Amino acid sequence: MLKQNILNFIILILFSLTLGCGSDDSDNDTPTPDGKWKSVVYDVGNSKLPDNQVTAIETGKEGVMWIGTAKGLVKIKDTEWTIFNTTNSVLPSAHIRALSMEGNGKLWIGTDKGLLAYDGSKWNVYTTANSVITDDSILCISSDEKNKRIWVATENELIKIDSATGLWERFDSFEDNLILSMAVAPDGKIWMGLFNHFAFRGRIVKFDGQFAETFQLDHLGYPSTFPYSLSVSSNNVVSAVLTGTSVKALIRIDAGAVSELPLPDDLKGVRSLQQDAENLWVGGNTLVVYYGQVVEVITIPVNDTTITVIASGKNNSKWLGTVNKGLIVLRKNE
Repeated sequence: MLKQNILNFIILILFSLTLGCGSDDSDNDTPTPDGKWKSVVYDVGNSKLPDNQVTAIETGKEGVMWIGTAKGLVKIKDTEWTIFNTTNSVLPSAHIRALSMEGNGKLWIGTDKGLLAYDGSKWNVYTTANSVITDDSILCISSDEKNKRIWVATENELIKIDSATGLWERFDSFEDNLILSMAVAPDGKIWMGLFNHFAFRGRIVKFDGQFAETFQLDHLGYPSTFPYSLSVSSNNVVSAVLTGTSVKALIRIDAGAVSELPLPDDLKGVRSLQQDAENLWVGGNTLVVYYGQVVEVITIPVNDTTITVIASGKNNSKWLGTVNKGLIVLRKNE
């Protein structure tokens, strides 16, 4: 009971922490304060967005964007918004926690009450009742196109799904560590950001059935740290954002060597990270872009929020999910 209470408290922190019919009509965009970008904000007041807490964003085929919120799943195709929830679909819960798209267009959806796969017409629901999953609370999903695998993290385990054979394999050697983030590397290994809710410390690990490399963050000078988001470049360089009581950092792991990239002093609540080619996009109370050695700070058009997720859309747009202010779409002001 004590362990479950602690787990529930940590999950509440992870998905609520604030540290620190809609359209896609560009005529509604407003310039950012620096004048370099145009932005539009979608929330429950001006669009069909079912909730202002955006938890996941995934880019689909033909310009489709999938948006996960705390109260439903949204499909955006041009100006058409389609909402999926527990009343009009087989979703076991409207609280979407993770999204990942396979190359064949199949969307994997993680909720707090089960895992789903959707191919555009057919839904498959996986829970403790019909799969090897022992916990229906899904935290992360990553697609490995090279090896045709789907990796799924629940609160208690990691699941590997072979898309070609349909075989599932369960790994439960994570003890009291929650998998907060994960990304598949070009070499087929999976990198994960873990947080131990009893020791209250984080680590970053490389995994493929067993732990190949481990970086204990408190040993590296980052105590009580949540590795909320990470990415892997085309040459297997790992980047990760770290947040804690006394920590705000962006680190890189290259061939086993750990280095730190400087973050702007006024960036608070660093929470999200996206790799775009060799550029890094970091989200907190504002958006920071690393173009190699050049750093750009983009002020978002809403205050008192945190960027929880970053994704790329058509025409070089950036889609930002926030913890309480809805969805922001950025376009370069040509």
